[in-house]
Parts: sequence; C-alpha cells; structure tokens
Amino acid sequence: MADGTRGVPQTIVSCFNRLVVMLTHRRSWHSVSENRSLHERCCVSNYYFSRQPIGADSYYHVTEFRGRPEQPFRDVALRADNWLRTVIRTRFPKAFSNPHFYDKTQPK
Repeated sequence: MADGTRGVPQTIVSCFNRLVVMLTHRRSWHSVSENRSLHERCCVSNYYFSRQPIGADSYYHVTEFRGRPEQPFRDVALRADNWLRTVIRTRFPKAFSNPHFYDKTQPK
C-alpha cells in the first residue's frame, strides 16, 4: 500500500505457483490477510537489497508490525514494541548481533 493505512488497499489473491515481487520503502505498507480457507497457507519470502535505495535518501529501521484497524489495542502494543526496539537498536547498535544483517559496506 503506497500511502500507508490511508491508501486504498490492493488485494493479491494467494494461489499455487504465484510469484509476487514488490518494492519496499518507507511508504510501502504490506500485510497478509487472514487465511479463511480450509487449506494451510505456505509462503517463501526472500529479500534482495540494492546498493541504491528506492527513495531519495538512505534509512534504517527495525521491522515494524501493526495491528489491523479492528485491533486498536494490539496496534498500540505493537507500536510501543517497535519504538522500544528502535531505541535499543539505535542506542546499542552492536548489542544484538544478527548473522543475516546486510552490510552494504562489504564489496560483492
């Protein structure tokens, strides 16, 4: 969703052998709808990073989770969790090492 929660959502139906490719940036909100079928949902996600950001500037953020519009209390709790994780990560950047962290200073 290009305009966050204020934009008009676009639904992409999950079906066998479908590939969805999307750009992610500061304003590209995305979510997964509740599975209302009798079948399990299976998903494989991969992230590929470019040397140049999509927007005009480079930025860093921790992954943010939000509650749906009908989940106001969950949304407040998740926003507080994101704020806390962001503060910890910015104050202590090496406190939590992640072997999967993308280091774009390393030559390819």
